Amino acid sequence: MKKAILLVIFVALSTSAFAGFDEFGYNYQAQTFNGRYCDFDRVLGGAFCDVHLSMKWSYDWLNPEKQRGCDRKTGVCSGISTGWITNHMRGEYMQDEKICNWEWFVKIVYMPSQANCVAIGGVPLWGAYCEIESIYNDPCGGFHGPEVLVKPAGFGAYS
Repeated sequence: MKKAILLVIFVALSTSAFAGFDEFGYNYQAQTFNGRYCDFDRVLGGAFCDVHLSMKWSYDWLNPEKQRGCDRKTGVCSGISTGWITNHMRGEYMQDEKICNWEWFVKIVYMPSQANCVAIGGVPLWGAYCEIESIYNDPCGGFHGPEVLVKPAGFGAYS
């Protein structure tokens, strides 16, 4: 019994000890990442360090219960996380001696039926997710606006 209580206290202290942003850019309490694209994998450095990445996710995306893939509502355990996530990336490049800025924003939701994703106009991802909104702006490249825009594009319709 004492071992179980100490384990619970250790787990509670260890999860609360990481409040705020870590060196990679994650803040798990706020369910957000704000940092360099190259650090999202929790390894500092690498390719695309000049790209800024902001991610936000729902409680269900990284919930330890959900990481095991067990859905409280249905009782189905699929081995994948449920919920939603957003990615907002921005960067710059040189073209004809001019600095060109670009931005890309995407919303991804859990949708185990890839056929349903296609039927609503989304883009199937990773076998159980659906891209419901993608906006890409790159004035130098001639890109502006939505690439994918499912209606409704809000998260509440897909929980």
